[in-house]
Amino acid sequence: PDSLTLVGLAPAEGQLVERFRKWMTSAYGGPGEMYMAFEGMPQEGSEGKLSREAFVEGCRTNNFRGREEEVEKIFELLDIHASGLIAMEEVMFLEQDRRHREGAILKAQQKPRRERDALLREVYEEDRGRDVSNTHRRAPRAWQAAAVERLPAVVQERRLHWRRRLQERVQEASIAFDSHIASKYGNGVRAWRQGLDPHSGFLLNKRELGRYCRRVNLQVDIGCLWKGLDQDDDGVLRLEEVGAEHCAVLARFKAWAEQNFGSCAASWDKLRMATGPTGTWKSDKTMMYQTFLKALAAFGWPQHFGLYAPANSTDQRCAMLCSSLDLHGCGIVSLQDLEWLDQWAAPEYLAADPDPGAWQELRATMLKACGGQPLCA
Repeated sequence: PDSLTLVGLAPAEGQLVERFRKWMTSAYGGPGEMYMAFEGMPQEGSEGKLSREAFVEGCRTNNFRGREEEVEKIFELLDIHASGLIAMEEVMFLEQDRRHREGAILKAQQKPRRERDALLREVYEEDRGRDVSNTHRRAPRAWQAAAVERLPAVVQERRLHWRRRLQERVQEASIAFDSHIASKYGNGVRAWRQGLDPHSGFLLNKRELGRYCRRVNLQVDIGCLWKGLDQDDDGVLRLEEVGAEHCAVLARFKAWAEQNFGSCAASWDKLRMATGPTGTWKSDKTMMYQTFLKALAAFGWPQHFGLYAPANSTDQRCAMLCSSLDLHGCGIVSLQDLEWLDQWAAPEYLAADPDPGAWQELRATMLKACGGQPLCA
């Protein structure tokens, strides 16, 4: 063998330690948790360490199946300095995972400092809460404030407060923007075509968004609004980030039209022929919603996607398609609307069919990366 184990060196003691380790893992989860459970209230002269008596009592109280002399042997194994006291880093000898062992030792070494910082902060907050003048002997001093403000716990709390406030501001800006879009345009796609991107560039930067908000006198924090809209943080805004639900329907329709007709614009003449006589409607460049949907139904849309959506959502998807294509919101779809749709490079994921196998593969990868913990994933 190329390694030496405790069982190979001292079989009886090795088997005892293995038995103790299994009990410790099942009862507490690890040596660090066991140490904190045994520690309890610090005894006088223990210097924050675990005494022999506390260790033996903890094992007996928590039903370790072993004789007292066996527990004494384990304590002597851990007490490498024969001082009658064991520290956290000595107990972590029982942890087999090196990363967990090193992390617990570091945490134990930092515990006195954390306790001191917590006590200092508690005293300072208590002093600050007193209704006394600055000249009172028990008033907090300016030099104390600087020291407390640099404590890790205080710094972390301040950062969390700042992040929460930023999230609130982002949410407020997003709600104000969504309300403006709904009241002025009806949906995000129409807002994009009329107001945000009238030249069909299909990309918008932060400066252009700010220019639009000033033009319509929308009083929002542009930085927070941009953070809420630019979800992928790539520095540009796209159509699907402004009107996500409507874009999903548009992408489906675009993929269907390209598959059946070659392009959206190329479908126009065949859709018009499928509608039959149009009565008093003379234009060959526009169609009413009802006529347009009748023509689509003749070619199998939206039933083509019925397997992947609830049946009761068909009418909703039809309404979203028409309202997205209708530039002016007057109940008409035109050839120009389909030509605009052909210019849009829709992300593939919007029109992709669900793949249960790919989901299972992704799920397995996530669980593997997080040690099998779904909540962590």
